Amino acid sequence: MNGDQTRLTFELQKELDAMRQEYLALTPPDIAETFRKAAEELVLSGIEERSLKVGQRVPDFVLPNAVGRDIRLSAVTAGNTAVISFYRGAW
Repeated sequence: MNGDQTRLTFELQKELDAMRQEYLALTPPDIAETFRKAAEELVLSGIEERSLKVGQRVPDFVLPNAVGRDIRLSAVTAGNTAVISFYRGAW
């Protein structure tokens, strides 16, 4: 990472840490403990080592969008950038 990327990463981490603390201050202890355990399980699973790193390109894939229509990443990013957001569960 260059200096700007490092600074932005540091600033983002500070913001995320502050948001986490604000959220946990309002969260019942049993729910906060459930979140803590889930986060610990993710760390222990080794998911970080298997994740893409800064600068790596994501492989092309097809996933359903918010209304169930299949979308291919390469079709969306042809000449553009994309933001990928995953929804957990049914709304």
